[in-house]
Amino acid sequence: LAEMQAIARLRVWEKLNKTISIADKDDFFIDDDVVEHILQMDREEASLDIVVGEGAYLGHGVRLSEGVSIDKNARLTGNIILGKGVHIGESAQLSAFPGQTMRVGDNTRILAGNIIKGDVIIGRDCLVETPVRITGSTKYPVRLGASVRIKGSSYLFGCIVEDDCHIINCILRTIRVRCRRDKSGNVIPVCYIFPEPEGRESLEQLK
Repeated sequence: LAEMQAIARLRVWEKLNKTISIADKDDFFIDDDVVEHILQMDREEASLDIVVGEGAYLGHGVRLSEGVSIDKNARLTGNIILGKGVHIGESAQLSAFPGQTMRVGDNTRILAGNIIKGDVIIGRDCLVETPVRITGSTKYPVRLGASVRIKGSSYLFGCIVEDDCHIINCILRTIRVRCRRDKSGNVIPVCYIFPEPEGRESLEQLK
């Protein structure tokens, strides 16, 4: 089986090595469906400038665009559409469930180790720092506007986030986040919002 996988990987590399940059020809996976999409792009565009890192996995249904970079050990599965100049960081995991499509807008950066799942649309010029988890369901999809920034240990489920919002260290479920600015026009970040605690009566302060 390993030998068959190596042969298949070599065939993919031979098809793509003059079209995109693959960091390690012995350690990557690009589904045949994605290969054909890349070759079609190459026939239609002058330069792709796509980079695929060592150990990266691009499953069936993934769609790339010009200038996309996928870092080491990142894993993308399902119907995922990446806009121009999108960066996916090391070991990030993006997955769309059957019947759903994930979209990431132009020049958005999703940094190392982040996990994004389900029905999620991320606008252009966003920055998702580490460590962030985002999940969208069919009933409660996630929609991030343009130039949104999320950082710290944040988790979003089923949220709508307007353009330019900054979210820091929050757990948000089925929430609309509006962008507010101070008198100088600076964005007021949304920070340290968590669900109401449960079981507090079980806690006792040590003396």
